Amino acid sequence: MVGGALSLCVSWRGAQVTTVVVQDNLEACCQVFERAATDKAVRVLDKQLQDKYEERAQCRKVNRAFPGDSSAFHGCAPPPPRATRDSARRGRG
Repeated sequence: MVGGALSLCVSWRGAQVTTVVVQDNLEACCQVFERAATDKAVRVLDKQLQDKYEERAQCRKVNRAFPGDSSAFHGCAPPPPRATRDSARRGRG
């Protein structure tokens, strides 16, 4: 019986040690994965933005509006409607 209790105690101690080692290293592993994911995302975004910057520069060079550039339409839209007393009363319901 003593041998069984001893091995149980040793295995319990081993499980505790394993748990402590895993907990200590889990944070470090997560940081490594987060850093790798962040670095990859930055590279992908930089590439996508660089392509758009180059496209915008080419459009500017030939004096053409860049697709999606709202500055080409500055001043073209009508002003927003102004609120009147009647519309304010209707809004209160």
